[in-house]
Amino acid sequence: MSSLSPLDRARLEDLLQMHSGYVLHFSNSQFASIVASSTKIDIEDENKYPVNLSKAKRLRKFWAEESDYNVGKLNLELLSFAERGIRYKGDWTEAKEEDLNKLKQSLEALMLGAGNVELPDTQDADEKELKTQIELAINQGKPSIALDRLHTLATKVLKSVCAANGIALQNAKKERFNVAQLVGMLWKKYQDESVFQSQFTISAIKYATSVFTEFNHVRNNESFAHDNTILNNHEAYFAIKIMAEVLMFILETEKMRTKTL
Repeated sequence: MSSLSPLDRARLEDLLQMHSGYVLHFSNSQFASIVASSTKIDIEDENKYPVNLSKAKRLRKFWAEESDYNVGKLNLELLSFAERGIRYKGDWTEAKEEDLNKLKQSLEALMLGAGNVELPDTQDADEKELKTQIELAINQGKPSIALDRLHTLATKVLKSVCAANGIALQNAKKERFNVAQLVGMLWKKYQDESVFQSQFTISAIKYATSVFTEFNHVRNNESFAHDNTILNNHEAYFAIKIMAEVLMFILETEKMRTKTL
């Protein structure tokens, strides 16, 4: 579901001439083609957008159900057609220009804020590429694609942090520890050294350790890492948010500890 504001919806309704059920001058096939080329979404998919709905109703449904990124991207595309039509007809006014400019700013902000997930900054080239891929998938409204990439990024970050803390990265049989095992050993070190002040933080750490264990399961059984049934986008985004916040907390903890050493 997008977070398009009521005011922006009203402006779009006016500029896209949706009051009579149409969207500008587009035929059904033209409208479907624009939506598909802009967002890769089939606006004529009867399971989601029944054919008996007008173009305006399908667009309103799109606003209500699709991601902020796709809503912003499609509306910017449609506004380019609207602006060209208004200028061609000589119907250009300062009020319309103001509405267009405000809408463009809102829609660009909508797209930029679509992901809203903070990931670790890094100088490592591979980690930078992973971060880019994760952010792109989230911003395109496809967080399920990012699950496997986030697992890889989390593993690389945790291996670096554990190595810096003298924590082994493999067992006696030379078997590498997985992401859940790494974070578990790191939490134990933090507790042994009384790093945290609050009992709440200590309790949250225990919860976070189990979350990493479950994320291992998600990566192996519900992501594109293998031939799996993929986790839905709603839950995938939630998993990414939780994992990203824990990773950022670990890195902030490390920064604080480094300052006190």
